[in-house]
Amino acid sequence: MAYTHGLGPCAERREGSSPSSPILKIQMKINIKVITKAKRNEIKQTGKDYKAWLTVAPIHGVANQALLELLANYFKTKKSQIKIIKGIKSKNKIIEIES
Repeated sequence: MAYTHGLGPCAERREGSSPSSPILKIQMKINIKVITKAKRNEIKQTGKDYKAWLTVAPIHGVANQALLELLANYFKTKKSQIKIIKGIKSKNKIIEIES
């Protein structure tokens, strides 16, 4: 990952963009602990990490799909821009969010 005009290691210039009109691709990685079978769907930030409560059970990836939808609403982005990097079958996950 390259630095682009002092924007840090998480900001990249997309291919085909000129220096006069930068379109930036920003990636953010977060650690999140997921609690399933909860009474409500909610996300809270605890320090630098996040905690998510989901009403669904962790069966056949349903909880992961619900988590992606909840994160998309929380960060106001599309579900397709959110990926589970680590922890598909774990309650502790690392999520990558692009915008």
